[in-house]
Amino acid sequence: TVALYFTAGMLLLLAKAFNGQHWTESVTKAAHINLWVGGLITFLTLGAGFHAYMTVPHDAVSHQAMTDHRNWAWMTAPLLFFVSGWSALKCCKAKQFNPLFYLILLVGLFMLGVTAFKGGELVYRYGLGVQTTQFANKNEQHKASGDIQMQQANEPGQVLQPENPKPSAHDHGTHAH
Repeated sequence: TVALYFTAGMLLLLAKAFNGQHWTESVTKAAHINLWVGGLITFLTLGAGFHAYMTVPHDAVSHQAMTDHRNWAWMTAPLLFFVSGWSALKCCKAKQFNPLFYLILLVGLFMLGVTAFKGGELVYRYGLGVQTTQFANKNEQHKASGDIQMQQANEPGQVLQPENPKPSAHDHGTHAH
């Protein structure tokens, strides 16, 4: 969804900026196809997001972040559907788009960017939907910094810490593995 809409937006703005060039008609058609496919794929994206919202294990703090992401998605999708529909109607009639179309598209892209950022936060800040790797052996070696032995992960989301770390060029004090 994100890639399709942002590609469409960039192509439309590029075609608008270089209006009259021999290639702008092809770029505009490609942009509109991206908008239409983006509109269709957004239904799947919303469905997958709703499924994740209802099934991914989470705590109260991450639930608040999930709800914020969901709310942004539900506000953004209708705007993007509107832009995709407008694109389909105007392209079929071969009419020019007025500046309002581009303004609504830019607002929709901004909202989509915020929504995508909030979705990324769910994964990278809160660890939602991420399955931890369970080491098969408690004596598993840490490859990046020599022979530091790692503790066994017993709980999902547990941060592993080295046991008796040896000094190395790889600083373990600034992050967890």
